[in-house]
Amino acid sequence: MIYGNEDVFISYSSANYNVAVEIKKRLESSPRNVTCWMANDANIQGGDDFRTRIVDAIRRCKIFLFILSNESMGSKWCPLELSFAILENKKIYSIRIDSTQLSPSFEFKLICSQISDGTSNLDVVIETLALNIKNQRDEIIIQEQRKISDSKKYTIGAYPFCHIISLILGMTILASIVIAIAMFNKAGGITALLQGNMDLNCVEISSIALSIATFCFFPYVMFLLLEIWKGNQLRSGASMDSPSALYTQYLIMTRYKLFCMLFFRKTALEKLQKSADLGYVPAKKEIERLNK
Repeated sequence: MIYGNEDVFISYSSANYNVAVEIKKRLESSPRNVTCWMANDANIQGGDDFRTRIVDAIRRCKIFLFILSNESMGSKWCPLELSFAILENKKIYSIRIDSTQLSPSFEFKLICSQISDGTSNLDVVIETLALNIKNQRDEIIIQEQRKISDSKKYTIGAYPFCHIISLILGMTILASIVIAIAMFNKAGGITALLQGNMDLNCVEISSIALSIATFCFFPYVMFLLLEIWKGNQLRSGASMDSPSALYTQYLIMTRYKLFCMLFFRKTALEKLQKSADLGYVPAKKEIERLNK
């Protein structure tokens, strides 16, 4: 079955199925417009790999809701689902539906979870939970939109001029290859090459064009790597000024030594020094190597 990006993944023991269904119905019927996903016959059909469905559902959902009971703590799958949600950095809520005490492992896993007591007034618990889920969902949506907005701001590349230069270099490479092929054909092509009677002027132009294409290729790849790396950094929300990020920029800039010496040597060394000053060990080792 194909499903969308529900707000809440409900983890429950099959022994508590009826309670889980009731909680799902109340959440979805609340005025907070909360949508839920739970592993049941409606979402996992015959022939489906239920493990894949569960993993996908946890990744898609914004909130992980754990139905806390003696049965769920003793279940085979509920602890695995909870552990995976923690690995996926999901916001976790729990509803206790019996008087069972938390085991040490669950106490540790749920240390940052908001645990609600559903053994007394479930209606109040559901309404409060629905409100909290709505607020958390809205906050997550805002953060995701902000990330998308930030990534769009930097689609021009790693530096303001990177995209323009990479385009110019790419067009130069393409034009040079086209000219080289055209001149080679004008000089007589393969047949003339084998017979040794090619037009030397055309051959010379073709050779120059290939040399230009070769020279432009390496800086083109460097600029392309900078663009891809910076785009990935921004989309993941990573800092561009962290020691590892600075060192990575240094490595990309010095990937092609000749071009680096002409254009980026000072900038690359500044990034390397800043990374070392921030205590990054690989950067310190690189400075030691350069100073030998």
